[in-house]
Amino acid sequence: MEVKVKVEVSLFGKKEKCLGWIEFLNLEKVPFQYKGELIGDLGKINILSGYSHVNVPKKNNSVFLVEPDQKKNSCVAPDVKNASVKDNLVTFHNNISFNLVQDYSFNGFQEFSAKKEFSVEYMRKSLLKAFGLANLPYIHLWYYPFQSSTILLFRQDIEYVEKRGIHKLIRLTDKFSITGTYFVNISGEEEYDELIGHLRLDKPTTPDRSLFVKEILEKGNEVANHGYWHYVFDGIEENLKNINEGSTYLKELFGITANGFASPGAEWNESLLKALEKNNLLYTCNGCSNVVGFPFHPYLNGRRLKFLELVFYRICDASFEPIGGNADGLTSHEVEILSEILETYADGQIKENKPIAILGHSHLSGNFAERIYLPLFRKIRKLKIPSLPISDFSRWWIRRESIGLSYFIDGKKLTLNVTEPVFVRIIYKGRRKILKVDNELVTRVS
Repeated sequence: MEVKVKVEVSLFGKKEKCLGWIEFLNLEKVPFQYKGELIGDLGKINILSGYSHVNVPKKNNSVFLVEPDQKKNSCVAPDVKNASVKDNLVTFHNNISFNLVQDYSFNGFQEFSAKKEFSVEYMRKSLLKAFGLANLPYIHLWYYPFQSSTILLFRQDIEYVEKRGIHKLIRLTDKFSITGTYFVNISGEEEYDELIGHLRLDKPTTPDRSLFVKEILEKGNEVANHGYWHYVFDGIEENLKNINEGSTYLKELFGITANGFASPGAEWNESLLKALEKNNLLYTCNGCSNVVGFPFHPYLNGRRLKFLELVFYRICDASFEPIGGNADGLTSHEVEILSEILETYADGQIKENKPIAILGHSHLSGNFAERIYLPLFRKIRKLKIPSLPISDFSRWWIRRESIGLSYFIDGKKLTLNVTEPVFVRIIYKGRRKILKVDNELVTRVS
């Protein structure tokens, strides 16, 4: 006689040792239950976090994934073999879940992001192995509000309003129905910083050129905050003033409340993070990396911050910007290289179902918009990949955090329940499928 089984991960360990796994399971939206430090009330899949020495039952219907304690307060490098599989046991050789709750205030964003994404990938692979050992389907909420394999997050930083670049960008994105996010700096100092330096303009240039930014909004794009000054300060109050003045101008000029902030120059420090925490922001974009994953809540001094951080791909037009910032100085060869790099990056993100998060600058890539972005946009249209402003994707991600998923197996019958309509992905015996679940879905395990 078949028995109806509720499938969920049981998580054991001291709460502070389990935070990384809680972050991961919430990212995936895999059903789980934290059961405390005492190992008991076992489920089909059990994660034991922070146990350097533990004896697990060898002849049991349960499968165990064991991760040792964190030996030091630092990230584990993504260049070591981290897990082995034997019988009903998946054993981690190092603690890597800590990378997901590492403080966000230190320097070295590229390294931070690479280690974090390495951990997510390896934790997912290891949990999939555990589900496979238990002969259970791995089911989680899909990452997007669509059935598509990924989405495009198209970001442009307007460090100063340059009519020609903005117009070319908008004409191209409108042609391909690409909606993006444009971070506007108010001072416009970057146009002159090689001549007069930072923080020297007596009058901001953006207000006198606001008509060109309004064209961005009229096409359904998002406008967000890139600071009044294109500068990150050492003190909290200076950074707070810079953010607030940027928001005030955006409200006065365009009647919008900015939901997001992008750090000038992709620089950041602890003072900036504390200033951002004081603002009621939905999301921030403070760093770039070669490795781009999903949104996350940064940790600062052990505290999980409310706003989301979205990472963008590090290679962009500014990577080829000549000294002096003269966009006409980019050679045809450099433009071709950038276009190829972005298309290759997009292929990788599509394969891994991660967001295609690309960054540009309207005064640079805008002037070469078709030559840089046309191949990518054609691929996006061919594959029917949707684009979203960052605020829309962030709202979806916050909503996704509160959606509940549960599922039960009775023989070959699979019953899924969700708290609101959503897509789920089922991975079982190497097969993957994405299904829409409105409230309840009954299907077969296959």
